[in-house]
Amino acid sequence: MPQDAGPSDPLAKNAMQLDYDVYLRATSDAVLHLQLAPTLDTGGKGGPRLAVAIDDGAPQVLAMDLKPDTPAWNAAVSDNRVVLDLPIKQLKAGKHTIRFFRVDGNVVLERLLLQLYGVKPSYLWQPESGKVP
Repeated sequence: MPQDAGPSDPLAKNAMQLDYDVYLRATSDAVLHLQLAPTLDTGGKGGPRLAVAIDDGAPQVLAMDLKPDTPAWNAAVSDNRVVLDLPIKQLKAGKHTIRFFRVDGNVVLERLLLQLYGVKPSYLWQPESGKVP
């Protein structure tokens, strides 16, 4: 996604987005973990922003508000990642599309993890689940 363009509107018809299809075998509460490369707020707007939507739902804007020489920044640098979490209530069984929207530049998405209720978190995250035909 372009890094040098101005802010994008995730509600615009031509919004820049990445789509990921997932399939759930059962209805469950979930948490979407977005692993991003640590990035400072170079625009002075409260941190680089991104948006996420499930299926055709409204995009929810998230910000990576890291400040230099703070515990959060130090942890992000030492782990070489920052993780933003988006709780999702009662995600129904079946096929879904996770939509990742560019809002500001300098956001680098490295990995997504949709953690369902009952799955224990892991530092290195779980391996990718099998594909469903």
